[in-house]
Amino acid sequence: MHEETGVLVRQGAILWARGVDPQGANEKLRPFVVLTLSQEIAKGDPIVAAAITTTLPDPLTGEYVELPWHPNGTVRTGLRKRCAVCCRWLVELDQDDIKEIRGHVPGDKLREIVQKVKQLNPAADEGD
Repeated sequence: MHEETGVLVRQGAILWARGVDPQGANEKLRPFVVLTLSQEIAKGDPIVAAAITTTLPDPLTGEYVELPWHPNGTVRTGLRKRCAVCCRWLVELDQDDIKEIRGHVPGDKLREIVQKVKQLNPAADEGD
């Protein structure tokens, strides 16, 4: 349970947390999708998440999974701009890092993200 929001952090949740870019710079509030299994989070394990970005290559490369969005945020993800999960950009978050939980990734997209993360990051075993 996230203390500030009172919402259960679970796999597939889209949350906003302070984080840096892949080069370790430009710290700011960023969106992430939770990859750690819900039962592992409940045990107090660290939360592994992948960053969601609006800075996208054209065409989109294989390390990205585009997410549903709508300008009014009226989709399950709650996202308001074209964006994608960067499956190479992984972070480890503590509950204290989380500022807000805004949405959830649909099951088919979450499976695609987890599969790509495993392919691109052999050491990442989250989301089995």
